[in-house]
Amino acid sequence: MTTRGTANTRAAACLRDWQREGVLVQDSARALYVYHQEFEVEGRRYTRRGFMAGYGWSASARARCSPRGNACRPKADRLKLFRATNMNLSQVFGLYHDYEGRCRAS
Repeated sequence: MTTRGTANTRAAACLRDWQREGVLVQDSARALYVYHQEFEVEGRRYTRRGFMAGYGWSASARARCSPRGNACRPKADRLKLFRATNMNLSQVFGLYHDYEGRCRAS
């Protein structure tokens, strides 16, 4: 992996290396990916469980979310990273409570 260039060009080179080495591969099927994040805050251990999925924009959503609109304007650094890597590396992140424990990974 190269150590020269901007952070975005280094990220793009790293992604290409990962793809070439088989570390990162594109899945050919639609899927939900379950993940667990374990971390500690002030001496207390937490596990955050979640999932990731790809999505597409409907025509009506694109019409409501123009690049000029303040609510949908991407941060300049994320847009530059997207352009350098040709990948969206900034997933939408949301939290919810699963009070009944229905979303459990086995």
